[in-house]
Amino acid sequence: MKRILLLAILCSMTGLAAQAQIIDDMPDYQPGNRVRAARVAYITERLGLTSEQSEKFWAVQRKFEEEKTQLRRKHTYQRSFDQMTDEEAESAIMARFAMEEELLALKKVYYKKLKEVVPPRKIALLPRAEREFKQMIIKQIKRN
Repeated sequence: MKRILLLAILCSMTGLAAQAQIIDDMPDYQPGNRVRAARVAYITERLGLTSEQSEKFWAVQRKFEEEKTQLRRKHTYQRSFDQMTDEEAESAIMARFAMEEELLALKKVYYKKLKEVVPPRKIALLPRAEREFKQMIIKQIKRN
């Protein structure tokens, strides 16, 4: 019995080492790449994008996501709200409103760009497809 257990442990460690080697050989590997690829595939299928539409759609969508991330980083607070004075908290709230206005303006700009690539109906389905994908990932995490 001990031999079988030892053999199983040895085999699993060898498999882990081989997987680590594969990952090390991939120069662009990042832990979230699999999830991002699955997200792209899921949303592309859910929206029913053709290969041409998909290529153009994801190019625009990636730029939007990059700008959205930069916008949010620009408005990140350095201190916890628990440690702020009332004046600092009010200032942070007003800054948050300004960020949300900038984000809305950014969404409008990218809506126009996406509308040149895919019909508005498919753009309208995007938030639902993203929610469904997140729910699917959460279910898989809970299952594992």
